[in-house]
Amino acid sequence: NFGFTPGCTANVPTIEFNPTLSNGMVDGKVVLFCDFDVPSWDELTVEVFWTADGDVINQSTLTSGQNQAVLNQTHIRLGMGKNILCEVRGRYASGGAPGTLQSSNEFFAGVKVMRKVFTVDENGAPANIQIQ
Repeated sequence: NFGFTPGCTANVPTIEFNPTLSNGMVDGKVVLFCDFDVPSWDELTVEVFWTADGDVINQSTLTSGQNQAVLNQTHIRLGMGKNILCEVRGRYASGGAPGTLQSSNEFFAGVKVMRKVFTVDENGAPANIQIQ
């Protein structure tokens, strides 16, 4: 028995979404934006997964040609101290298998101490701590 189960096909949307992650503000609160290219197909839904070091912290399904997902502060907090990215894939609205996940650039959610070892002498010069 070879091939597909009766009624099933390999009809999977092949799309280059090119997701890009950026940060910004909405109503005075820090958010992350996941912008991506989406074709104008009526039958396409876009699934967006937000991950922090590989663990899913939020997901949403977009329709009607929407090309941006937003991660709010509540969900950003789940990824503090980790690298957050968005992963996007398409699926036909009628169901079926999803397309391939495409990943955005990473965004580190937190504070990085640039130099972690300091030598401080009594009565010596002060040491500067650089953070990013």
